[in-house]
Amino acid sequence: MISATGTDGAQALLDTGQSIDVLFIDLTLGGDLEAGLRVAQEARAARPELSVLYTTGAGVNAGMKALFSEPYLFLPKPYTFEQLTKSVGFLLAKAGPRRKLEFPPNLN
Repeated sequence: MISATGTDGAQALLDTGQSIDVLFIDLTLGGDLEAGLRVAQEARAARPELSVLYTTGAGVNAGMKALFSEPYLFLPKPYTFEQLTKSVGFLLAKAGPRRKLEFPPNLN
């Protein structure tokens, strides 16, 4: 797992050659209510195989959902660790066997 803070950090990570299977992104980044949508759209344009897991504690309207990039799930805040892991697992399973999933040594 890799993480970034804000749109610039997310874009910098997406611009690397590092393998990313699921983008977990908050719709609101840096006070911008739609920054996460833009980052996800740019990420999917550059990496068509990428799955997206959106989250937010703010409301989501139909217009925003229409901009979600397939394949995606929406996980509203607050969420549990179990909900998060199930959502990521579902997106990984839906994507198929693109690569072997590697866990950090302490999680095996």
